[in-house]
Amino acid sequence: REALDLVRGKLKIPVVYNTGGYESAEEIRKMAGYVDVFLTDIKYFSPELSGKYSKAPDYYENAISAFKAMLEIAPECVFDGDGIIKKGVILRHLILPSCRKDSIKILESVAEICDISKIRLSLMSQYTPDFVDKDAYPELKRRVTSFEYQSVLSVAETLGFEGYFQGRG
Repeated sequence: REALDLVRGKLKIPVVYNTGGYESAEEIRKMAGYVDVFLTDIKYFSPELSGKYSKAPDYYENAISAFKAMLEIAPECVFDGDGIIKKGVILRHLILPSCRKDSIKILESVAEICDISKIRLSLMSQYTPDFVDKDAYPELKRRVTSFEYQSVLSVAETLGFEGYFQGRG
């Protein structure tokens, strides 16, 4: 915030807050007046998955609370004449192997708590298993299948999400 105070009124571009989503709503609210666009992850719905893979069983409850605070600050996406985002929230989600049902629960929960026409979804399929400990997490030692990605994408489209969806091919 101190750095942004130094350039307040001088920037001609939006300030984008890029985050993994695991932070408090209180900290997000402190960014009001500083941030134009929130680019946030919601990685997991299940406390079992977030506990296992990120040692944070409370990940979803923190991430969704922070997400709601972002919506308080930037309740609707606003674009300029060239389609460049100026304000709003972009929800980013990376589908993990064997976790498509968890991904779907994230999308369904977000659709229940906000007007999804006012946010954008960035649905990602590029998970790469290069650095996975195959002994600890053998289920993650592969790429996301087309079936897994298409299953989640289909739900996103059915729910009415708009945004950025990676092609598979």
